[in-house]
Amino acid sequence: PEGFYNEINVIAQVMSYDGETEPDIVAMIAASAALTISGVPFMGPIGAARVGFKDGEYQLNPSMAQVAEGRLDLVVAATDQAV
Repeated sequence: PEGFYNEINVIAQVMSYDGETEPDIVAMIAASAALTISGVPFMGPIGAARVGFKDGEYQLNPSMAQVAEGRLDLVVAATDQAV
């Protein structure tokens, strides 16, 4: 935007997690929330999810074991306007 010249970086550092699901989806949503409330120009917020496919069925936010056994590991992010 006009008058905004500074670059913004968001770094998510995982302090702990359950060890069953990848922390990247939570990091994406957390970064979106931080930018949304910060007041900087941001075309968000976003939502994100991991999609797996195993035994003929799609799985929403599968565990790491389910992803390893499945045929698909897809990360989807979207705003309310577009995917």
